[in-house]
Amino acid sequence: LKRPPRDGYISSALYVMDDKKDDPRFQECTFYLERYGSPKMLVAFFVKHNLIDEACRSILATQLPTSVFIDEVVRHCVQNGKLPRLQTTLLEIDPSLTAAAPYLLEVCRCFAQEKKLDLLYLFQVFMKDDVRAGHTCIHMFLQASDFESRMGALENAKAHFMEALMQSQHAQRADDTMSMISEMSSVLPMTLDMPVLPSSQISKYLKVIKFQMQ
Repeated sequence: LKRPPRDGYISSALYVMDDKKDDPRFQECTFYLERYGSPKMLVAFFVKHNLIDEACRSILATQLPTSVFIDEVVRHCVQNGKLPRLQTTLLEIDPSLTAAAPYLLEVCRCFAQEKKLDLLYLFQVFMKDDVRAGHTCIHMFLQASDFESRMGALENAKAHFMEALMQSQHAQRADDTMSMISEMSSVLPMTLDMPVLPSSQISKYLKVIKFQMQ
């Protein structure tokens, strides 16, 4: 452990060290952080030393604010290409994602507000939220500048809506009502407050997508 400037022992916990949980230095640092630091400092310490699993466990166990999860864990994983590892870790800790759900929903809300559709889509797929993932694909279609990207977005939207339709218990044939894609975009705001769609509405979206792909 490197010697820190004289800012107290808690500052020393943030210096680079080996990622070994059985290392006496690691145990000493976590002890002091747990005793004299804050839960956020402990999470930052875990993330700094690549202990994403410990950071997630700490956040869920102490029910830290969603902002801590986003700012300390998610953004670190995005910047360092560790989103697959974060998702795997969350499933190992919380297979049903029940405890993680409020955090994941806030992550989606954050990325929606920031217009980061690619990241929003990754988390919606991870949560198996096919309806909202389909909506995000429609937004991607509307923003895409080349033919290949637009068709890819429509293909993904179609796949998600078909999956959502298959999961519906009372699928019904939709009325033969065609809507222009511009009209669809006006009723698909970037929000997480949208209720679960009936199968008829999903079928309508599928009709519009198939029409656009022709």
